[in-house]
Amino acid sequence: FVEEAGMRIQEANSRVANLRTYIEQSAGWALIARGFAEEAAGHLGNMDRYLQEANLYQQSATGNLLLAERFREEAVERRNEAWAIWRDPHQISPTYALGQRGQPL
Repeated sequence: FVEEAGMRIQEANSRVANLRTYIEQSAGWALIARGFAEEAAGHLGNMDRYLQEANLYQQSATGNLLLAERFREEAVERRNEAWAIWRDPHQISPTYALGQRGQPL
């Protein structure tokens, strides 16, 4: 019995040593996993900043499109007014016509 008990104690000690090794390895892998998680969090922070910047660019572009549309509408209106004046000679102001004739060459 003593011999068998000694063998079982030796086996138990061997298993405990293996468990300690596994625990140490798992702690190392946990540190590596934590490092990857922190790196991923950093990348997510960068992506959030990029999305905010893209949103600002999109808002700026939308504002510029609205401004361009207003300029286009005003240009079309002025073009149509000019065409109306050019089609009808009576639309031209007499003072404008006189002013043009009075200009030195």
